[in-house]
Amino acid sequence: MDERGSLLEPHHLADRADPSPRSAPLRRGLAACATAAALVAAVVLVLHARVLRAAERGSLRHDAERSSDGTGETLASLCYAASEQRLKLGLTEIPPGACHIHSGFCRGPDDRLEYHDCDGDDILDPYCVAFDKLSFGYISSKGNCRNNWPNGLCLNQDEPSIANAEKVVPALANEITIIHFNDVYEMAGVLKDGTRKGGMSRAAYVIERARKRNPDRTLVVFAGDLLSPSVLSDLFQGRQAVDVLNYLNLTAASLGNHEFDFGVDVLRQRMQESKFPWLNLNLMDEHGRLLAGTQKHKIIDLPYAPRWSKEPNTKTTRLCLFGVAYDLLQTLYKDKERLRYKDAQEAAVQEARELRKTHQCSVVLALTHQFAKDDCALAKAAGKDLDLILGGHDHFTDLRSDCGHATYLKADSDLKTQWVMTMMLDDEGFSESIEGKLLSLTDQDPFSPSVHDKVVQWEERGQAELGKRIGCSTVPLDTRESQVRQQETGVGNFIADAVQAMHKTDVVLIAGGTIRGNKVFPAGNLSKKVLTELHPFGNSIVKLWVTGRELRTYIDDMLGCYSKVCGRFVNVAGVSFHFDPSMPSGHRVTHLAWRNGTALLPDGTLTVAMTDYAFSTSGWQKHRLFDMVTTNDAIPLVLAIYSAVEVAAQHGHCVAPKVEGRMVKKSTNS
Repeated sequence: MDERGSLLEPHHLADRADPSPRSAPLRRGLAACATAAALVAAVVLVLHARVLRAAERGSLRHDAERSSDGTGETLASLCYAASEQRLKLGLTEIPPGACHIHSGFCRGPDDRLEYHDCDGDDILDPYCVAFDKLSFGYISSKGNCRNNWPNGLCLNQDEPSIANAEKVVPALANEITIIHFNDVYEMAGVLKDGTRKGGMSRAAYVIERARKRNPDRTLVVFAGDLLSPSVLSDLFQGRQAVDVLNYLNLTAASLGNHEFDFGVDVLRQRMQESKFPWLNLNLMDEHGRLLAGTQKHKIIDLPYAPRWSKEPNTKTTRLCLFGVAYDLLQTLYKDKERLRYKDAQEAAVQEARELRKTHQCSVVLALTHQFAKDDCALAKAAGKDLDLILGGHDHFTDLRSDCGHATYLKADSDLKTQWVMTMMLDDEGFSESIEGKLLSLTDQDPFSPSVHDKVVQWEERGQAELGKRIGCSTVPLDTRESQVRQQETGVGNFIADAVQAMHKTDVVLIAGGTIRGNKVFPAGNLSKKVLTELHPFGNSIVKLWVTGRELRTYIDDMLGCYSKVCGRFVNVAGVSFHFDPSMPSGHRVTHLAWRNGTALLPDGTLTVAMTDYAFSTSGWQKHRLFDMVTTNDAIPLVLAIYSAVEVAAQHGHCVAPKVEGRMVKKSTNS
């Protein structure tokens, strides 16, 4: 791997000579350690705190000099400090010329230290990433060892040099740059397995560089699903997302199904706050008029020049955009009666034809929020009236140019991938060719400091908002695993009832392992922070149709590891059951009925709500969904919990979960 652009592996450093005096103490200490292991073991615990303080002060040289007198104490100090330093850095030696690591730099429990040439002087700089705080920074050898934590932009990353990373090659005079993304819920990106993927600040860096390269002809578009779901959306109803996108100077956005999670009125407020237009052809209000706050299309006259012209921007071409969405009324749980839907393909084909003929548009783009198969069908139906389809909703990356004249593309959710499209114009201003470059954004990529600061501000506001009181409980909430994974509990009933109240299904199934905290929350005030502790994972609710027989079999199977307190014990709403976990598979559920005692018919169909994780392991993935078109329509479980507490508070009440005999353990012989 390139030493200037990547984290060095230990053997890289071990193979190179390091004449620098700062590394000599570490080398001597490690060599001494190899011959004095027994002595170190005897004294290391005694000297633990002392050595850590010495390592923090960077006093390895001083300790090495003291070790020459042969005392076991100083040798142990050196060994321990050297080992700690080696483990902390993940390196055999400190890179030549690198700045000394300041006290407190990269010392957090989740901080990760790497070495990159962040300032372009061919010397590796200590670079720290703290995922939990969204903080980054390096100590610059070029800048007299200045520490720019917590918002230090390390520009080189995987580039061969910082000069190449900063170099901007001007776009051709007939080139249009289109940056597209869709389905973004987490402004800060998604942290998984120690790596953060996506994030608005890294997308913003790509956008800023594109505009430097092609300032007159760069478009940035978003293809739906912005306002929800996420923890911040639960708190601010999408205000944070609009605020961040306003910083990006977005060209246009289209509507997705999650724009309606908080209702039509909240969506209208968010559109009023937007500094970009929301494009929409086929989602109407209850009177059949175009949904307030949206517009049918956006028309832009772009300057350009024929490819061999010596003068820039001698002509203009008219580029037009419109937006459509699938029939998302099927997925809404709020304000469904206030919306009407027109067929997306029919509306799009008609609009593309009108833009081409009536408005004299040379280039026509569609922003869509629908399935890939529908984008393919639209490309076929629109013919040469449509040049490019920029879509969302599927949560996977896709690009196809074989459906029709128009190429269609989609990016992954949460900006884990981002498309940069290049459209070349012919001499008359029409689209001649389209090429795509797919970027995968991770924490190894540069970010925009200004947008990063905005994201961090919202994250900090979110933490403060989570702590505010939203209601109360008159009884303690017992979430101990020995309770929620073995028997009916008040908190299990409360969560199941909250989901049923929001999603209106016949039955709710909530596994005991879904309920977390493993403690007793005292009676009294409840905040969103406390309620989030009940379920900190962010699982969403999937709704589907099953038969009574399938429901019984599922509950029976979930009791298979009951004795191990495995977390599969099912909390229910809408039904009740008796069980004997000692019985063989298929016979553990001894009684299953509706809550009013009516028998549950084996062949009867009913609607069930469960978490997306439980759904993925249920064997029901091919079942027909209820009030959903795809599992992407699911909204977070925690929203139902918040709502239940808030509704009670609005009526002057506290919640009072209790045990009601829904899940009863009975011996078969009793």
